[in-house]
Amino acid sequence: MPTCQQCGYKWGWIEAFFKMFTFKKKLRCSSCDSSQYVSKKTRMLLSLFIFYLY
Repeated sequence: MPTCQQCGYKWGWIEAFFKMFTFKKKLRCSSCDSSQYVSKKTRMLLSLFIFYLY
């Protein structure tokens, strides 16, 4: 599971999955409100997963 680098909050699977669908490169931690960035590799894997579903 993704973990916040600032506060150590572990995001749940569903929360992380839906946050990935935003078009922003940075995401907000729901616990401490700090910015988290999604890696290029993770965005690529997500796009392949979405393509596979359709």
